[in-house]
Amino acid sequence: LPYELEREILILAVADSVRRVHSFLFISRRVYRWMRQILYRKIVLSEEITAGPFLSSIHLQPQFAGEAINTLCFTGTVRLETAARILRLCRSLKNLALWISPSNAVGQTDRLLDSMQVLSLTSLSLNISLVFRHCASPVISLSEVSTFSTITHLEILNGWILWGSTVGLEHLHTLTHLS
Repeated sequence: LPYELEREILILAVADSVRRVHSFLFISRRVYRWMRQILYRKIVLSEEITAGPFLSSIHLQPQFAGEAINTLCFTGTVRLETAARILRLCRSLKNLALWISPSNAVGQTDRLLDSMQVLSLTSLSLNISLVFRHCASPVISLSEVSTFSTITHLEILNGWILWGSTVGLEHLHTLTHLS
C-alpha cells in the first residue's frame, strides 16, 4: 500500500480509542511517528506529579511539542509555573482549558498570561479568577491580553467575576460562542 493510504487506514483504526494507539507504536518506525502525533494531540494534566515529567519530556523535543500538541487541559494540582513553562513550548496550541485552582496562583498568573501571549487559541475554557484576582497588575479588560484576540469559543468558570463588569467581552470581535 502507498504510505499515505496506510497512514489513513491506521488513523481510522485508532480513531475511536486512543488506547489502541499503544498497540500500534511498535509496528514500524514510520507508524510510530504517525501514532505519536495522535498520542500528543490532546493532553490532560491533572497533577503536578505528572506535569513535571511531561514538561521534562517535551523540553527535550521542543519542535515536536510545538507542532504536535493541539489541545491542552490543566486542572487539579498543576502549578501555574509548570503550566506556563509547558505553554511556552506548545506553539501550535488551539484549544486550552485552564482549570487550575486560584489558591495555586499566588504571584504566578502574570507568567502564565505572558506564556499565552504568543498562542493563537481558538477555544479557551478559563477559571477567570486566575486573571482578575491573582495578577500583580490586574487586567481590566480581556481585550488587553492578545491571546483573547483570536478566541472564537470562550467558557468562563467562576462567572461571578462578571457581576460588576463585562471584563471587555464586548471587545472580543472574534468571539462567537460564550458560556
